[in-house]
Amino acid sequence: MDQILIVLVVYKCKFEESSTFKSICAYNQLHEIHTRWLIFDNSCVDVQNDYLEPDKWTKVILQSTGRNEGLPVHYNTAFTFAEKEGIDYVLLLDQDSIFTEGLAPYYQALSEQKEAIIVPRLITGNRMLSPSKYLLGRGFLSDNIIPGRYSLKNYSPLNSGSLIQTKIWRKAGGFNNDIKLDFSDYSFYARVRKMQADEFLVLDYDVTHELSSFEKDSLKIINRFSIYMDDMMAFSKEITGINRLLLFFWAGVHFMNVLIRTRFNKNVISIYFSKLVK
Repeated sequence: MDQILIVLVVYKCKFEESSTFKSICAYNQLHEIHTRWLIFDNSCVDVQNDYLEPDKWTKVILQSTGRNEGLPVHYNTAFTFAEKEGIDYVLLLDQDSIFTEGLAPYYQALSEQKEAIIVPRLITGNRMLSPSKYLLGRGFLSDNIIPGRYSLKNYSPLNSGSLIQTKIWRKAGGFNNDIKLDFSDYSFYARVRKMQADEFLVLDYDVTHELSSFEKDSLKIINRFSIYMDDMMAFSKEITGINRLLLFFWAGVHFMNVLIRTRFNKNVISIYFSKLVK
């Protein structure tokens, strides 16, 4: 029985050309490790459901609905598939990460103890993106994360690279399908945080990761901000009290940052206030 199902979501990139897929498969072939993938192509205009075997170590189910449905829909589909297949864990991946040791560190950790959530350290440039220090309703970058167990009350990991036990996903109620991209991890982990078992394991494993927030093109920044605001409003419906106030406060801070990065583009102002009053 497979222990891990890998879910990879790609956009405007062939899955076989993604850094994530290539780096994991390269390690697998060298060390003869079998993997099972469920890959969603969010940029494909055609409906497809293909079964592929790029090499003898790799089995792929490639799916597309012909439209970009966001991340949570695909994550929930993957976990539902894993439940039916009796697979204990689902590994969430993006297309732009480099796993120099494949899945070996995950399997090593699982051989020692059945953790609920296992994550690597995500690095971009010389900064650690995840896990981040969770404070005042948001994550703050920290370079002081060492391998070990952490509480979700104090630290928050990103989706990318997270290995999540299927039964934890079920108990937490899955991912919020109304959130397409931003806050999907905060939303999910906020519900896990309320459960008794709120710890996660950080591996001694650094994964290089690219993040779209470092984009310099103004048009792409504005389009990305529009998605951010939609997702922020969807997430705001899940929380109340001080946490909701903090969410809107940090959204305002982000709005100012985007405004400065786009040299006070009027479209940014229009998007911000129009989304708030919906």
